[in-house]
Amino acid sequence: MYYCYRLGIYPRQKPTVNWPEIRAQWRDNEQLCRELNFVHTHKFTDDSAVAEYHSQLEQQAKALREERKKCTRQLRHRNCHPSQINTLEARRAELTGTLKELRREDALAAAVIWRLEKTAVARSYMKEQRRTVLQRTAMNRQYETER
Repeated sequence: MYYCYRLGIYPRQKPTVNWPEIRAQWRDNEQLCRELNFVHTHKFTDDSAVAEYHSQLEQQAKALREERKKCTRQLRHRNCHPSQINTLEARRAELTGTLKELRREDALAAAVIWRLEKTAVARSYMKEQRRTVLQRTAMNRQYETER
């Protein structure tokens, strides 16, 4: 690797790697894989089905939050029986876990909806660009035939 310094030959440089950019690409790929797995497991056919599922998740989460709030209020009462405390705490923990899973699903559904909207915008832009290119070529042909 190292050569003679007297001759002015310096060590070979190793190629630099942009690790933050590579990590960001890996994160993007992992997110895309999670979204694809989500769409595949739920067998969504179009974006309206994903949006409907997203709204259903919001309603389920709201109902579970209300139920968890009731459990917490019952635990705060001074006259709560000790036998009820264990069951209420277990139920509250169960509801919290279920809500956590619903939030993950909700985030994936929102990400899928966002990606579908972004893709639709990009496709419409590409279609518009294609249309303007075709119009320009048609105008050029017309101009050449008129000469």
